[in-house]
Amino acid sequence: VRAHRALSELDDPALARLRATGLRTAEVVRIHGAVATRLRSGFSDEQDLVDAAVSALAGPSPVLDQLGPAIVFLPQRLTSSQTRLLTAVGDRGPLHVVAGVTGVERADDPVRTAVVALGGEWPDPGSTAPATADAALSVSDADDEVRHAVREIMAAALDGVPLGRCAVLYGNADPYGRLIA
Repeated sequence: VRAHRALSELDDPALARLRATGLRTAEVVRIHGAVATRLRSGFSDEQDLVDAAVSALAGPSPVLDQLGPAIVFLPQRLTSSQTRLLTAVGDRGPLHVVAGVTGVERADDPVRTAVVALGGEWPDPGSTAPATADAALSVSDADDEVRHAVREIMAAALDGVPLGRCAVLYGNADPYGRLIA
């Protein structure tokens, strides 16, 4: 499955170059082609969905015009399809990339590649100050954490911040997904 997904990102000339590298690789490419042919009539792959989305983004749409900026949060390795889709989103309206930088070249390379591929600029090492927290919260459990987050959002709403500008983000579905739902 992993090989099929990776090979699906390649065009025909790239697949032909791979076929020429050896018997085993040629066989993997052949199997990928056979699987893709069999699945094409009844299923859509990621590239088909991206093609449809890019086409939809290219056409006029009052709904899309009202969406406002898109945010790509902490990108890592992007496939060519993902890059193409996000580029189309950025062509349609503002695209903001929030990238995490560790200062470790090996960890930052895929992030740098993603940021540059999406048209962003990568800062020079050492040109940005380390991030610091504005506030720290100590709570007994996830329930308290979610209650505090909801209180903060309600306070912001009372101060006039539109709820569409607020979000509760969490790294694990359990327990936060249940608590927020």
